[in-house]
Amino acid sequence: MTPFLDDTTGPELMTTLAAALGGDIKRIIAPNVYRPEGKVLMLQADGSPVEGLTSWITVGCCERDLSELGFPDRLEVMIACGSEWPELARVLAVVMSHVIEQGWVPLPGTLVRDAVSACGLGSISERLPHVAIDAPFAWGDRLERLPVGGQHITAVLAIPVSDAEADFLEANGRDAFAELLASKQVAVFDMDRESAV
Repeated sequence: MTPFLDDTTGPELMTTLAAALGGDIKRIIAPNVYRPEGKVLMLQADGSPVEGLTSWITVGCCERDLSELGFPDRLEVMIACGSEWPELARVLAVVMSHVIEQGWVPLPGTLVRDAVSACGLGSISERLPHVAIDAPFAWGDRLERLPVGGQHITAVLAIPVSDAEADFLEANGRDAFAELLASKQVAVFDMDRESAV
């Protein structure tokens, strides 16, 4: 199978994602938590979606073609938090490993259990050990259906969640979980937050 990302589409993807994210963009390489020899390329956007927050997005998750599953777009995964927690970027390496190596599909409403705890992030890993996948609501539609190489790239957002929140999402579904977060006015980018459940 021909790789989607090559000498043309790779740079095009990075330029397109950087423009959609906004903020001060840096290219970074994070270690793969499960394979020390592996690396994960991502973009870091300081001040995105707003000043005081930092977001990271994978570059290469879209290599997985989801059309056989009935999903027309290719996906990249992002995470965001207060700028004081830069180590959270490592969580994307765990999520990307699930996508590329295990064939998992990061659609909104799904979970990656222990994605944060696998990174050994101290109190964050203890309180919010998992990630729930959702649409990147804080960016509006800026990260939806981005044209790259004749395909469309859509970003999904990984949100660190507690054990009880993960259980609630699995038991009640994405819409009920979104309502829960809204009703409790949960600041999902605050890594010091308490569980909503």
